[in-house]
Amino acid sequence: MSLDIKVNVIKPKRQTYGNIAERFGEDRPASRYEEATLDLEPKENFHYRPTWDPSFEIYDEGRTKIKMEDWYELKDPRQFYYGTYTINRNKMFEGADSQLNFVENRNFLSSVDAESRDLLKKILLPLRHYEWGANMNNMEITRFGSGTSVTQACAFDAMDRLGLAQLICRIGLIFDASMEDSDEDVAQKSDNASVTASCLHVTRVEWVGEDLWQPLRKAVENSLVLKDWFELFIAQNFVLDTLVYEFAHNHFDQFMSERGVQSASMMTEIFRTWFADRDRWVTAVIKRVVNESEENKTLISSWIDEWAEQALPAIGALADYAMPDKSGEITTACMDELDRKKSAIGL
Repeated sequence: MSLDIKVNVIKPKRQTYGNIAERFGEDRPASRYEEATLDLEPKENFHYRPTWDPSFEIYDEGRTKIKMEDWYELKDPRQFYYGTYTINRNKMFEGADSQLNFVENRNFLSSVDAESRDLLKKILLPLRHYEWGANMNNMEITRFGSGTSVTQACAFDAMDRLGLAQLICRIGLIFDASMEDSDEDVAQKSDNASVTASCLHVTRVEWVGEDLWQPLRKAVENSLVLKDWFELFIAQNFVLDTLVYEFAHNHFDQFMSERGVQSASMMTEIFRTWFADRDRWVTAVIKRVVNESEENKTLISSWIDEWAEQALPAIGALADYAMPDKSGEITTACMDELDRKKSAIGL
């Protein structure tokens, strides 16, 4: 007996959802990213304006001075929707956890001299509060932004910042564990919750009260009250992040390596990896907005200059404290990096 196997191709009646077909035509299959992103934000048939702010509609495009013919042009080049985002970040943060375990289990920080240890704690740990501010700002953009392509990416970014803040807390615990165990230390370390509370309390006191951190704290708190959500996107995700990460996770990290504290780079590698990945999206969004019109270009350029002026004293204060011998050089290098990125987006 012989079998004659034939293949029948059943052509689907349509390739994708109706809203995607309206954009690209019925014959073009859509990617999972497009189906999970495009035109998901409702635009019609609202029953009433928000009672908490009746001057605007829900998802009102007038909440920013930026004008776009189609906000869904601001796509994420990483193609992140919930599934791809969670898979990617699970791998990234698992790698960070492994590196922190490696440093902690081998007690690398115990061999670091007291001066370097104190400097590393002084500069690194209070940045937990900076990351928390970035979380709040990106959730604000998610709340008021236009187009799911922007708002979902900002929601993902906000969750990243929460995770990064938690990693800084974990680094603080590694510092505690690396100290010599006196009887008092052992009693304290027996309760992880109390150690965590102690770590958070110390960094909060420094963030709120120490002169070193007040310029950066002022910039963060000024950003928290911005009404224009795209100006907030520029201030937080472009200007402040570029300058803070360039200082803390490039120049300061290199400085610590020169002092023989290579374990610092191992603990903070996640920040450099994450920022390089995230920066692709931020740059793509701003570049597309700049190319939309001369009005957008002029407005964004002015926002960048305004927030760079606010952030400059913060970077200068940190550089003066950490690397006083070459503070001016480091501050200039951080501003040069911002200027380079500004030129790369066409400004």
